[in-house]
Amino acid sequence: MADTLTVTDNRTGKKYELPIQGGTIRAMDLRQIKTTADDFGLMTYDPAFMNTASCRSSITFIDGDKGILRYRGYPIEQLAEKASFLEVAYLLRNGELRQLTEDHSLVREQVRQGLISAEEAERSELSNVILRALGAEPTVLPDLDEVWVGAKDQILLCSDGLTRMVPDAQIAKVLDSNQTPQEAADGLVELANANGGEDNTTVIVARLLPPLTGWKRWMRIFRGGDRTCPS
Repeated sequence: MADTLTVTDNRTGKKYELPIQGGTIRAMDLRQIKTTADDFGLMTYDPAFMNTASCRSSITFIDGDKGILRYRGYPIEQLAEKASFLEVAYLLRNGELRQLTEDHSLVREQVRQGLISAEEAERSELSNVILRALGAEPTVLPDLDEVWVGAKDQILLCSDGLTRMVPDAQIAKVLDSNQTPQEAADGLVELANANGGEDNTTVIVARLLPPLTGWKRWMRIFRGGDRTCPS
């Protein structure tokens, strides 16, 4: 039997059965509680959101009283220690995988300046320190650039949960196989998990169909932040 809440309106003597889902009742279910036919219905009042759930998440768990915050079952402090939260974009053309984005992390900046090697960056304890992020500052400085893409080119958008666990050659092999974009994305996530799955893995694969005429231009918001977008 489904969980329900019985409410008795002492104003009218009527009883109402409200379904309970996930420890909550829907505010709109209270609208049926009326004193007259033209009554708007009962409403909730919780100006400080002290006991109101505004959304439902199947991947995030929050318990403010106990100080618990989990994402996909992982404690947030564990994610903060091991995740770098970098998003990466790649272009696959003729079987060759090329990174389109620049990682705005401390170790990658050190690599660009020649302070450490790429191998040292992979082992660095500072690999999760990022230098640019949405919401960290009141203004956002995007990277802007243009990439020309043609028929059969593929665009891969992913988190570093994939790139840290799966080598570029293996990523290119999966993308270059005769799979649908969805199958390729699922396969890459499975590979990352099979190789250890130390971080959350997000993958989006876009494959360009042959255009009717010529090439089409794809605008990406990545490199060269002072450039303007063409109309």
